[in-house]
Amino acid sequence: MAKTKCVVCNSFMGFDIGLGHHPNGNTDHRKTKDGKWACSEKCARDYNLALLNTGGNSGNFSSSSPTREIDHEAIASSRADEAAAKAEKARVDLEKEKHDDEMALKRRQQELEEKKNRQKRADELRAQGKTTQAFFVEHGTTVGIVVSILFVGLLVGYLMLNSKSNTKEGVEINLKLESIEDQVKIAIQEGNKEKALELANKLVHPLHEDDETKKFDAFNGYPKFDEEWNKKREKYKEEIMKLNGNSTTKIQEQAPVEETQPEQSTEILSQSESFDNSNLIGEWTGALGTDQLALTIETINADGSVTGFNIVKGNRRPLEGTVSKNGDDYSFELKEPGDDKWDGVFKFSITGSTAKGSWTSNNGKSTKQFSLIK
Repeated sequence: MAKTKCVVCNSFMGFDIGLGHHPNGNTDHRKTKDGKWACSEKCARDYNLALLNTGGNSGNFSSSSPTREIDHEAIASSRADEAAAKAEKARVDLEKEKHDDEMALKRRQQELEEKKNRQKRADELRAQGKTTQAFFVEHGTTVGIVVSILFVGLLVGYLMLNSKSNTKEGVEINLKLESIEDQVKIAIQEGNKEKALELANKLVHPLHEDDETKKFDAFNGYPKFDEEWNKKREKYKEEIMKLNGNSTTKIQEQAPVEETQPEQSTEILSQSESFDNSNLIGEWTGALGTDQLALTIETINADGSVTGFNIVKGNRRPLEGTVSKNGDDYSFELKEPGDDKWDGVFKFSITGSTAKGSWTSNNGKSTKQFSLIK
């Protein structure tokens, strides 16, 4: 029964029973590139390196070969380089650890010095009777951290409560708008174009908040209250404009002809006919400065009086004023009620499908230009 020895260090590895060497669970034993056995991964690596240096001639590892001595020198040199590299790495790690310890010690000394100075200053303030100032000097950092944590907590709590409050308010407004929506549907069924349009223009939700009562969308989240009602309003208005009839019905109802005054009634009808109300009545939208303006003309009466409303940032304000015809242009002057500090006057002209003009606040401190389309 032959013995199996390491091809490099000649150490005993086991017996060969004729089927070749078997490690028998010894995970250190390795095969070299030419099929010989080495007792460890290191010996296998050294053998393979020497095998490469000798051109792949395994015979050079015989005990009588001079090449073996040369290869051992290469192996010894390789091991020395490896040991030197490990020593250098250990030295660098040690230097880094030493530097980190020195910096930590320096920071600790600075902290102690700052604490000592704060304590000294606090004692001086206490001696002067300034107890409160002394407390903040001594514990300023801790107090700052505690205050910051409390502030963040209160802010988060406020935002959560405000969100719930806005959601509740939004749902309550939804119920009111749904009631108006039912009236819009009835007016459409009755074919009452003007009433349906007037009611549809009231379908405005002032809150740009999530409507959590609706289905959540993975891409867009919850729908917004105002955006949902804007879509509904425009849909109803499109449906209303398809109804037969025009807005002159209301004008005639507001200015009935009296049998005893035929000349006056003729003048009113003539004045009414001079306005093409179908081109003027409705919603006009565009930019008012940096904000979005929606201005709706609801009625134009025979005497030239006008009613409507405007919406900016969800704030709905009623409008009243007059209109006059000058050639192909219609000049409007519409005023907001004046009970809000931001109320003012709209002055504009409509030519074709474009309305251009300006809005001036009642206090005269703000003027904004706008250009609207229908």
